[in-house]
Amino acid sequence: MSVDMNKLLKLNALDAFASKADTKIQAVEAKADDAIKGAKVVNGNQLSFYTTSDTTTTAAFTLDLAAEMVVDATKTGFVDNFEFDSDTYVGATNPNLEGKPVLVLAIKTTDKGVDATSYSFINVNKLVDTYTAGDNSINVNGYQINVKISTVANNAITLQSDGLHVDISGKQDKDADAVENNIAKFDAHGNAVDAGIAAANVLTTADIASDSDVSVTLATYFN
Repeated sequence: MSVDMNKLLKLNALDAFASKADTKIQAVEAKADDAIKGAKVVNGNQLSFYTTSDTTTTAAFTLDLAAEMVVDATKTGFVDNFEFDSDTYVGATNPNLEGKPVLVLAIKTTDKGVDATSYSFINVNKLVDTYTAGDNSINVNGYQINVKISTVANNAITLQSDGLHVDISGKQDKDADAVENNIAKFDAHGNAVDAGIAAANVLTTADIASDSDVSVTLATYFN
């Protein structure tokens, strides 16, 4: 259906339109007011949701997470040199991991309505596989790592009994007395050293007159 957009609008029609629009806007505002705008964890195992960004007000609703599913961050951690203590790990059984790197995992539990903690002890050494390589290997922190040396000609890297070695006997030495923008020359050992001549003082082909240049110059005086 087409409408003549040049027609005048009566005020009562405009009022009806504004009323309907206001009703829709209020419905949207109500939904926006009820929307969740903030959340935070309470008491370690409760997740509270708020209809305002200020999470210090009363929560719209709270989810209680099962206590046995919550890690106690204050008691969980890595122990580099483990030593079991029944007073520290109350109710736990000695895992016999003294002196080893251990990850202690503390889980919040409830026993007949009483909050408690259940401990798990993970030997970190068990998480790492140690591989022993053949003759072409190096030792890093007690672990043997296989090393493959390229067979490309003139490779300076070799495997010695105490590790990898780079042969620098053929390396050119750096000239500590070199002057910036000076040209270099070779000494008796093949090292580049400062020649004492500035690059700006070296003639190039552009500085030397060609036969044509000479002819043009002479032609100015001798026809």
